[in-house]
Amino acid sequence: MYDLVAKSIPKLSYDNITISDQNGDLLAYSKSGGTQDVSSQVSDQMSIKRQFEIDTQKKVLQILGPMMGINKVIPIATASLNFDKKSTKSTLVKPVVNNQGIAVSLQEIQKSYSSDGGQTSGGVAGTGSTGVPGYPGSTGTGKSSSDETQTTTNYEVNHISEDVAYSPYVVKDLSISVGIEPPNKNDPNSLTQATKDAVVKVLESIVSASLADSGQTYTQQDIQSKVNLVVLPFNGTQTTTAGLSANTYLLWAAGAAVLLLAGGLVGLTVRRRRSARAAAEDLLVSSKPPVPTLNIDQVNDHEVRKQLETLARRKPEDFVNLLRTWLVDE
Repeated sequence: MYDLVAKSIPKLSYDNITISDQNGDLLAYSKSGGTQDVSSQVSDQMSIKRQFEIDTQKKVLQILGPMMGINKVIPIATASLNFDKKSTKSTLVKPVVNNQGIAVSLQEIQKSYSSDGGQTSGGVAGTGSTGVPGYPGSTGTGKSSSDETQTTTNYEVNHISEDVAYSPYVVKDLSISVGIEPPNKNDPNSLTQATKDAVVKVLESIVSASLADSGQTYTQQDIQSKVNLVVLPFNGTQTTTAGLSANTYLLWAAGAAVLLLAGGLVGLTVRRRRSARAAAEDLLVSSKPPVPTLNIDQVNDHEVRKQLETLARRKPEDFVNLLRTWLVDE
């Protein structure tokens, strides 16, 4: 629609064009992308907020309408939305199966050592220039052995990279107020307490589900404070919601326009047919050639013959018409 308006008026920029829907909400230019100014972004956010509130009201009507009557329920929803854009990126490392990865390489080193010993003279304990008095010397007899095994295994695990972009908006807060007309409009007590409690439970469930992704934890008392039920008689009858009534008016206007257009086309067709018929009759009358006349009384036979020969030679059709006229007169 913005393209149609911009191309209809020369030198009209998109910044100077505003288009609204039947509810008066501004429609943003879809191709503007990230070049929207602040006012356009605010307008878009307000439109989303209003649409969310309308959808919530319709949801309440869909549930309570069959129970109480569509004309006996008036819901009003007020929401607060968070439009902050948020995205997270995480890299996870997980084992393949049984908390182990897949062995991609294996290295094993084994070492073994053995000795039969032997007899060596250790000398006399406590003698010599470097000997420690009272310390016995080694006899050097007996066998010894050692084994060493070293194994190195490389395992491959799953590397998972996740990019998470959150929804364009999150419901921060929501409150619902519902007005209900009692069965007996003059007696508010005709609406039983059990029915009131059931209605409140329905409203609390809607609020709780809407605030599930708000990032906050609400107690049952907090949810109850966001719901309000009013029982009172209605002065007028509400047939539809604001959005539905506007659509109905549009349908009526479109139907009337179609009827007017059809009537205009029928009248135009009839007038064209009449004009074509009259033009054909005029053409038929004008297409008849005039019958030439000869003033026989004022000329002699020789002149009459000469004129007839000239007429037959130059205008044979007029000559034939003249003969037909004479034959009819006789």
